[in-house]
Amino acid sequence: MKSKSPIFHFPRVAFVSMLVFSSISQNCLALQDSGLIALSPTQSAQSSQPSESETHNFLLNAIQALEGRLTISARVRYEVNMFGQRLVGSGIYLEDRAGPCPLIRLELRTQLREKPSSFLRVCDGRYLWTYRNASGDVGTLNRVDVAKVARAMSEANEIHGQEWIGLGGLPRLLRSLEANFRFETFEKVDLGLIPVQKLRGRWREKKLAEIFGRKQTANKKMGAFDLGSLPKQLPDSVTLFVGRDDLFPYRIEYLRTQEGDSGVENRPIQRRIVVMELFEVNLNVPIARNRFIYNPGELAFSDQTATFIEKLGLKKKRRP
Repeated sequence: MKSKSPIFHFPRVAFVSMLVFSSISQNCLALQDSGLIALSPTQSAQSSQPSESETHNFLLNAIQALEGRLTISARVRYEVNMFGQRLVGSGIYLEDRAGPCPLIRLELRTQLREKPSSFLRVCDGRYLWTYRNASGDVGTLNRVDVAKVARAMSEANEIHGQEWIGLGGLPRLLRSLEANFRFETFEKVDLGLIPVQKLRGRWREKKLAEIFGRKQTANKKMGAFDLGSLPKQLPDSVTLFVGRDDLFPYRIEYLRTQEGDSGVENRPIQRRIVVMELFEVNLNVPIARNRFIYNPGELAFSDQTATFIEKLGLKKKRRP
């Protein structure tokens, strides 16, 4: 069964062949040992359970706040647990949205079979460069022409304000999650010293119908889909940790329900298959423009502009 993973665009340090971004048999991840922040409940009690509409509005406000930042800089750490392997990595994320096209730099590094592996994505305003090196050798380099993507979006009559989402970055990731998952509840917790809202999301039924290759019907219920038969690299739920004060997404967890061990009466256990965390975050602090310059030198690259536009699903629309 062929399926697309609509949510794993941001932490792509060769996910599945790395896909990036505690072995699967463990009951839980040793997050403190890996350097990821441990969560503790906040002391203040929540007066009432928020409604799904309140949760959705909170997420939309967080996305809009993120898109309104002039600059974002943060360090990144992530952990991947799938296919019986555990990968831990780190990197940096930079974004400058002061101009007409957001400038982005994402660097991720990890060890793969005792060899250094890296992922680099840079949008310099003219091109979107993506470099992958999963074995410590030369690696592969792709390029997307930003102007051609913008022209394709214009011809498709895309709504202004959405046009650069496809070029990557945190806003694209959150919008992708909002489009693919229903975030029904949130609760107040602390992420280290940071007060956050913890949002839980489940697949939208329409997206599940696409993944399983079935047509959505009006009376289709979530239970009609066997989430256990999802491709192993896909989660069955997502958890976001968004700052209560600054609406910044500090942590994202992709979860997969699995059978428990015999010692826990074989009860299903939700395991984190991917955890990504942003820390040492600076908002609206100037970033040197040379951080968004990429020079491939003599490294050959493949132009992926047409493929990129096709993946965006852009079609020309009739103008009124």
